[in-house]
Amino acid sequence: MSAGTHGATDILGLGADWEAQDTNLATTRDRISSPAANGDESASTTFGEQIEVAVPYIYVGAETDLGAALDAALSAVGVNVGQLAGTYLITGISVDLSPLAEGKRAMISFIVVNGFAAASAVYKPSVTISLVVGSIPDILTNSDADSELTSEKYAIAASHGTDRDADGEIIRGSTYGGSETLELEFYGVPTLVTTGWDIPSEASRDSNADYSASSFSLIKGLAREV
Repeated sequence: MSAGTHGATDILGLGADWEAQDTNLATTRDRISSPAANGDESASTTFGEQIEVAVPYIYVGAETDLGAALDAALSAVGVNVGQLAGTYLITGISVDLSPLAEGKRAMISFIVVNGFAAASAVYKPSVTISLVVGSIPDILTNSDADSELTSEKYAIAASHGTDRDADGEIIRGSTYGGSETLELEFYGVPTLVTTGWDIPSEASRDSNADYSASSFSLIKGLAREV
């Protein structure tokens, strides 16, 4: 057991504007084995090590918009999907905006992997995402005044290619296939402007003991930054 000190490690080195809340580091390896004549295992080895890290932060800097905060990080180098933070490449960013309604900060989580020598294809948010404490922002326009947004999660991510060298070790390729997703929950049924977004699923609920409620999952493909 490690010493009982407080403070999650800022493993991405984002600095004073970002407060790391937790650090989850996972190392995975491939394993092969060979059998003996009696069917028992006679030898084994591991190879192809990968490190993936998930780090949730709250942002305490001066920017009021997620895109601006990501661009300003690391002395304006930026921490968007496809960019490097230390020795890790950012492959996904997820944001829980619901805490804003409770007077708290939005939770911004980075998914990163090791093994990239340089930044890759970069993907940035296509929508304005307010980080101002006090209410959940309407990322999509809602023209129905009788419905209220109660929960909102935003994510941006990209896939990344991999190959193997002669020793089975991983060779990193580039990022591709960037996309944004939204998970929204409402009291009532909103009238949303969803131009450019696909809606894979939606649901609604009526009750004789509560307000009606609805939820939506949306996704949009992204063009990489030139």
